Amino acid sequence: MERIKSMKIFKQLFLFFIFGFIYFIIETIWKGHLTHWSMFIVAGIIGTLIGNINEYIPWEMPFLL
Repeated sequence: MERIKSMKIFKQLFLFFIFGFIYFIIETIWKGHLTHWSMFIVAGIIGTLIGNINEYIPWEMPFLL
C-alpha cells in the first residue's frame, strides 16, 4: 500500500515538472527571452490536472456528462 502511494506522488511530481519544463521552454523559444518563473508553476499545476483526468473520469462516461 505504501509503495502505491509513493508511486502516485512520484507520478504527480513527474507530470508537474515535465509539463512545467515543456511550457517554460516553448514560451522562452517563442518570446526569445526567459519567461517568468511563475509560469512554470502554473503550467505544472495545469499539466497535473490534465494528466489526472483519466484517473477520475472513466472512458465509459457519456461525452456530454
